[in-house]
Amino acid sequence: MSLSSSFVIAEPKKFFISFKEESGKDYALHLYYFLKERDIDVFLSSKDIEFDMNRGTWREQIDRALRLTKIFILLITTTASTAPEILREFKKVKDDKEVQKYVFIHSLVWDNDDQTTLRFANGSAVNLKEYQAESFETEYDLVRKIYYRIPTIQEIEFKKT
Repeated sequence: MSLSSSFVIAEPKKFFISFKEESGKDYALHLYYFLKERDIDVFLSSKDIEFDMNRGTWREQIDRALRLTKIFILLITTTASTAPEILREFKKVKDDKEVQKYVFIHSLVWDNDDQTTLRFANGSAVNLKEYQAESFETEYDLVRKIYYRIPTIQEIEFKKT
């Protein structure tokens, strides 16, 4: 079996959650379980990467998930701007017109002078106006905002009833 065929994503509207492990894990997990409870196919590296070399390296598995994702959610928490992997993931989907991109920024990060630009530690910047960035305070606030902001979630729930 080839590496590419061993990593199968069944749902065409695949969600991908990008986050910084040390400051965003609780938010990402809360969102992950919220989506899973609604039978929404979601990729979260800490849950979906298998440490099996037949499936490829950690980075190869993330890259496959990014190639197949349709909805990319970037969670910016207190240390996210220092994470080169978050910037790398964002750059992979940034210009893909097929991928819906959403940026949610923790209020502790959002509360700065320039609320239109996210600056990464390496000097790269993201214009937040392009992604209709929105702030959140708690895990529940994040889930509520994502639920009302991303119509796909409601469409999937409606089809199940």
